[in-house]
Amino acid sequence: MIRRPSLWIGALVVLCACASPKPMVSQRTYAPTAAALERVAVIPFYAHRSYQGERVHGGVDAVIATRSVTDAVATAIAHRGVHVLAREAVDEVVARVTRIAPAVDARILAEIAERELGASGIVLGEVLRFRDSLEVTSASRVPSSVAFQLALYDAPAGEKVWAVRFDETQEIEEPDLVSDPDANPPEPWLTAEEIARMGAFAVADALLSTR
Repeated sequence: MIRRPSLWIGALVVLCACASPKPMVSQRTYAPTAAALERVAVIPFYAHRSYQGERVHGGVDAVIATRSVTDAVATAIAHRGVHVLAREAVDEVVARVTRIAPAVDARILAEIAERELGASGIVLGEVLRFRDSLEVTSASRVPSSVAFQLALYDAPAGEKVWAVRFDETQEIEEPDLVSDPDANPPEPWLTAEEIARMGAFAVADALLSTR
């Protein structure tokens, strides 16, 4: 069974009291998001300083992980009806900006993205964990696990208007075929990329609910 995505949006904690387990969702919108969501530039994500990549079991190279999450988030937001600017054009602007200011600077990126691409907002994010499912022994497996966080900034001011965190590790309940021979087979193991896509759509839905 896949647990529902855990989302943190800002700092106001809201607990869902339901019969089945629900995520703890905390939300705070720093400013109205509608204007920033008219034309969005999704800036390539980067790996958080704690990212371990291939140094852990099932870990994925940071370049692959960050591109996978960037593409998943851009696709999910676009599928929810937001105009997402072309990746090639965004990448070109980012490459030029990083030559001027190597550190990620939301204000500089937002100003240039608005001037050159007509962006009304930018998304900046980082990947904290991106681990694929890995069979340890014939009887045990390390599950896929993904965590990333992002923020939406308006353009050209570069003020943060919204932020979110996604953190999910797959959990599968093995059926007891001895006591219940007719039990359904376990759900398939997902890849990190599949969990990232799931998380991206959960994040997009949360973001669009603020508009």
